[in-house]
Formats: sequence, structure tokens, C-alpha cells
Amino acid sequence: MFFLKILENVIPYFICIPILFGVLIFMFEKNQKICMTLNALTPIFGIVFSFIAMNHFRKYDITDIFYNIGNYNNIIGIRLKLDVFSALGLFFVNLLHTINTILQNFRIARDVDSIKIGLINIMIGGLSGMILSDDFFNLYVFIEIVSIVSYILSISKWNKRSYHVALEYLIIGSVASCLILFGIGFVYANFGTLNMSKTADLIMDASSYGDLVVYSVIFIIIGLLIKTGLYPFHTWYIRLFKNITPSVMCLFSYASSQVVILVIVKLIYSIFSVQLITSSLQYLISIMSALAIISILYGSYKAIVVKSMVEVLVWSSISQVGYLIIGLISDNEVVVSGCLMQIFANAISKVLIFRIYQKMISAVNSSNLIDVNFIGRFDFSGIRMPLVIILINLAGLPMAIGFMAKIYMIVGFVSEGRIGSFMAIIVSSILSVIYTFRIIEGVIIGNKPGVKSEIQFYKIPTSSGERFTYTLISIILIFIPFVKPVNNYFKMTTNYILKV
Repeated sequence: MFFLKILENVIPYFICIPILFGVLIFMFEKNQKICMTLNALTPIFGIVFSFIAMNHFRKYDITDIFYNIGNYNNIIGIRLKLDVFSALGLFFVNLLHTINTILQNFRIARDVDSIKIGLINIMIGGLSGMILSDDFFNLYVFIEIVSIVSYILSISKWNKRSYHVALEYLIIGSVASCLILFGIGFVYANFGTLNMSKTADLIMDASSYGDLVVYSVIFIIIGLLIKTGLYPFHTWYIRLFKNITPSVMCLFSYASSQVVILVIVKLIYSIFSVQLITSSLQYLISIMSALAIISILYGSYKAIVVKSMVEVLVWSSISQVGYLIIGLISDNEVVVSGCLMQIFANAISKVLIFRIYQKMISAVNSSNLIDVNFIGRFDFSGIRMPLVIILINLAGLPMAIGFMAKIYMIVGFVSEGRIGSFMAIIVSSILSVIYTFRIIEGVIIGNKPGVKSEIQFYKIPTSSGERFTYTLISIILIFIPFVKPVNNYFKMTTNYILKV
């Protein structure tokens, strides 16, 4: 009961503290020590209290916890909802922000300044709001907060090309936001409320579904899919990553798609209901499945043929989005559990790899994209083995949580008889081994201590703290699938989502 009382009052602070600290960082931008301290406190608060929430739901009670801002009626007021699923989402966001902050604080990168750090904190607040919101309009507001910060960060290189890419990102993002807003308008026109829980109850009680409900689902889901970078909405995603700084890549690797996918899951299973989707929108599920399969295969193929390391990772991300979409709309317990694991496995790997890429850029003292064939000219002493394990996890090979996630999905698809989805994952897994080993080969054959060569090699500077962090995380990626409480929470979250 003690922790329940704490959680009931701490919910809004998941949103307020990152945004407040982001504003304070703007105010103290010239004092780097204060900025770094505030930046470190944000993820510490988030990860501690999200862990407390997860532990509460796991041990005591899975009843949803609500917070009404200003004590207004939940039909007209702003209400936040902390449940089994949102606690996992908050832990996910804050864990990645913690990893990112730890690695950033070991050595302040040349392309990171106080303004960017403040914007990143505001974005974390927006992401937390997206996860916690129990109101459609406030979900839209938090999506826009994240989008506006993303537009600003997308010009991080401050050159003509980055302005052009940022404008394209702004236009596409605005189109997606308009679709979401239209969908929300249809929800209000049909039900007279924007409260998600109330809308879910009205949908469950309805004997039939009107056209406005169907339109609302279509507009909102398509708008969110555009923001994930799913094929064919992926072109902006590629150009964006090619024209932002590595420090922003670390953030966008999980903020721009993974959290949006969590929101899609929340809407499909908790608000609009599977019954509505399967009875009135089967064609939407079919289209999403087809696009997901194309994303899986096309993304994996392009990751093999492109030249730069960034492009390999970005096309890999597009393929991973396909994995998650095709799995999370399956309504199968085993597949959904695998998808939740895949979200963690992929996001953690990408954050760590982009942090190393940031050091590679600094080592060659250039802002140009690094070719995959050039990776062998870097000295990865101290982090070589952890980096290989992280890449293995990204490819979904044995020894890491990424492999277990794919096994779950394959078993689930076979049990459902979804041969197309099964074959897509098998083919993509083979292709992912090929493009991942393009990077692993360079890491392994790179300059070794004591080996003399006339070719210039670039030392990747790492402190003992960084080496410890990479090593620890790589070990966790191997052993976490065998940790019973972790598996139990994934299963509990899946059962909560599917209402099993």
C-alpha cells in the first residue's frame, strides 16, 4: 500500500520532471556542470519509479492506477493512466535514456551542447506523456511535443542539406499529425468524449460500429504508421538519419519509431478492441501485414547493398519495424511476447552502436558517413568483444535476447499457420546475418595491439567506465532471457494487453 500511494501521486512527474529539467538546462546552458547534473537526474527518477511500478504490478496488484490532473472529471479533464503495459514502456524509455546519458557523460561529444541536452529531456517528457495519456487529445499534444523537438534536432548539422531534410521531415510529420487529429475528431463526433477508457467501454458495449469509428481507427493508425517509418513511409527516415549528428541518432533510434509502436499496440488492444479491428477492419490488418512483410524483406535486402554504416543500421531499423508491426497485430500471446522482447533488444543495440559510431566520427575528425568497408581501420581495443555481442543481438543470433525474441515469434506464427509471416522472418534472419557480419568482420579484423601496418588506423578512445558499461550491457543481453522475473513480466504484460 505504501508504494501504491507513492505511485498514485508520482505519475505526472514522469512527464513534468524531464520537461522542467529541460527548461532549466536552457536557463543554465553556460554552466556545464549544472546541465550534466540535471540531465543525469532525469533518467534516474524515471527508471527508479518505473521499476517500482513494475515491481508493484508484478507482486501485488495489476489494477490500473489513474491520476486526474486538477481533480477534474475524467470525461472533460486530463487523466493519466499507469498500468502494467505503460510501466514497461516508461522503464523502456528511461532505461535507454539512462544508457545514453551514462555514455554521454563519460566524454562530452563535440556535437552535443546544452541546448540539445535540454531538447532531449523535453522529448523524454513527451514520450512519457504518450505512454501515460488516457485522453486522445492529450496523446496528440504529446505527439506534437515530441515532433517539434524532433524537427529542431533534425537540423543538428546546421547546413543546407540538413535544412532541406528537416523541412521534408516537417511536412511529412505534419501530414501524419493531421491524419491523427482527423481520427481523434471522428472519435469525439461518435462518442462525445476523448477519454480513452470511456471510449473503450463504449466500443465494447456497442452492438455495431458506425462509419465514424472505422474512419477514426484508419486515420489514427495510418498517421502513426507514417511516423514509424514503415514501408512505403520510409524515405524520409533514411534521409533524416544520413543528415543528423550521431548524438541525435542515438535518441531517434528508439524515440522516432519504437514508442510510436507501443502507442499503436495500446490503441489496438486497449482502446479500439480487437473485436472492432477484426470485424470491421480486417482489410486494414491485411494491408498492415503486407506492408510489414515488405518492410522486413526490403529493409534487410537494402541493408546488405548500401555502403555506409549508418544506412545499414537505418535499413535494419525499417526491417525491425516490420517485425514489430506484423507481430503485434497477431493477437497471439507467444508472438506478442517475442515482439516486446524485440523492442528492447533492437533499441538497446542501436543506442550502443550509434554511440560507438559517434566515437568513430570523432576519431577520423570528419562529418562524412563512414563506409562499412572502412570499419576495419578502427582499433576497437577494450570494446571489441562487447560490440560483437551487441551486433549478434541485433542480428538475432544465438546467445542474446534478440535470438529468443525471434524464436518466440517463429513458434507463434507456426502455431497460427501464418506461413507468409514465418517465411518472411526466416528469410530476413538470413539476410540480417549477412549485413551484420559486414560490420562484425570490420570490428574483428581491425587493428590489433602489437600488429604493425603501414595503413593508418584510428583509435577509438574509451574510458574504463565506458568499457565497463559496454561489457556489462553485453553480458546482460546474453543472460536476461534466462532471468525468471523478467520473463514473467513480459508474459504478464502480454496477458494484460491481450486480456487473457
